[in-house]
Amino acid sequence: ISLLLRPLFAAPLVLAVLAALIGGDLAIALTGHTGPGAATRELANHPALLLLITALVFTSAAIHEMGHATAVRYGGANPGVMGVGIYLVWPVFYTDVSDAYRLDRKGRLRTDLGGVYFNAIILMACSFIYLSTHFVPLLVFVVVGHLQLLYQFVPFVRMDGYWILSDLVGVPNLFAFMGPILVSFRRTKDPRMAARLAQIKPWARRVITVWVGLTVGVLALNAAFIVWVGPRILTTDLVASRARALSIGADFARTSVFGGLNDIVSLVLLVIPAAGIILIAALLSLRTARAVMRWWPEHRIRAVSLGAVGLAALAAFGFEFVPKEIARPL
Repeated sequence: ISLLLRPLFAAPLVLAVLAALIGGDLAIALTGHTGPGAATRELANHPALLLLITALVFTSAAIHEMGHATAVRYGGANPGVMGVGIYLVWPVFYTDVSDAYRLDRKGRLRTDLGGVYFNAIILMACSFIYLSTHFVPLLVFVVVGHLQLLYQFVPFVRMDGYWILSDLVGVPNLFAFMGPILVSFRRTKDPRMAARLAQIKPWARRVITVWVGLTVGVLALNAAFIVWVGPRILTTDLVASRARALSIGADFARTSVFGGLNDIVSLVLLVIPAAGIILIAALLSLRTARAVMRWWPEHRIRAVSLGAVGLAALAAFGFEFVPKEIARPL
C-alpha cells in the first residue's frame, strides 16, 4: 500500500492538498446551510448515521497510520508492522517507523507529519463531497476530523506532536531528559545528570527545558483531574453503560440492527476510558509507593512528603465515591 501511495508526497501535490483543504473549510464556513450543532442533533435520531460517523473516525485513524508508513517509504526507509492497541485511555492504531531513524531530519519530519497529511486528504475529499451533496453526517465528520487532526499535535505524550518536537531538536527520547532537567534546577548539581545534559546543544537544552516545564504541569493537572473528577467519570460511565446494555436488547427485539450495533460500539467506547482511568490511578499509586520506599533510607523528609500527597490523593479519590456522588453523574 505504501508503495502505491508514495506519489502523494510529491511537493506540488502536498501544496495542492493543503490549499484545497483550506478552500473547502472556507467554503463550508461561508456557504454552510446547517451548523455542526444542528447536524449533530439531527443524527441523534438516526443510529445508522451515528454508526457511520464512528466508522469514518476509525477508518481515518487507520489511514493516518498509512500516511506515516508511506512517508517512511517515500524517504527511502522501510515501514514496519501496523497494529491496534490502547494508549493511555484511547484505542489507537500504530505503525512501526523505527527505520525512519536512518533518514535525515527532513525525512523524519516528513514521517511525523505523514499521518496528519493523510488526514488532510480525507478531510479535503469529505468537505467537497459535503459541499456537493449537503449530506449532514459528512459535516459532523469534517468537524470531528479537524479536531482529531489538531489533537495529534499535542506534544506532552507520545503523539505526533511529541515526535515532531523530538526530531526538530534532534533528541530521540525527550522523556529521558526530564529527570536531568528537573535535577538541574536544584542547588546541588548531580555530575551524572550534568554529563547527560552536556551531550545536547545549548539551544536544544533550552527548548527541552521549556517542554519539561509544560509537560510536568500538564501531566500534574491531568493526575489531579483523575483524582478529583475520575470517580464521577466512572459513575457516569456506569450509568451510561447500563443504559446502553438495556438498549441493545430492546433494539434487537424490534429488529433495529443498526441501533443495536451502535449501542454495542458505544458500550465498548465507554468501557475503555473507564478501564484506562482505573489503570492510570493504580499505576500512579504503585509508582508513588515505590518512590517512597526508594527514598526512605536517605531522603526521609522527601519520602514522607510524597507519601502524604499520595495518601491524600487516594483519600480524595475514594471520598468522591460516597453515595451523593454516585447519584450525580456528569
